[in-house]
Amino acid sequence: NDLQPTINLSANQTIVEGNTNPQNVSYTVTLSNASTQAITVQYATANGTAIGGSDYTSTTGTLTFNPGIITQVINIPILNDSINEANETFTLNLASPINASLGTAKTATT
Repeated sequence: NDLQPTINLSANQTIVEGNTNPQNVSYTVTLSNASTQAITVQYATANGTAIGGSDYTSTTGTLTFNPGIITQVINIPILNDSINEANETFTLNLASPINASLGTAKTATT
């Protein structure tokens, strides 16, 4: 019997906007231990003061950990511009895990 892993999302992140070069913010999603079963978890961004389609690319999907894999990365494109703005935030949320439980399921990006 496998010990059911816990899924954890990386800590809050800060990125610097202010140029027009493409940029991603990368989130690391880890399992507490490897499993012999495939594990899936849903993910989705959510607006805070940053707005999807204007400040970042709204993203949803399913992350799959094949047996033995314990780390995956989710990349969210940042829509850079040269406008001087106050700090803005959005969050990435994990939900509906299969064959695992949720640990840290939400992180903010400023």
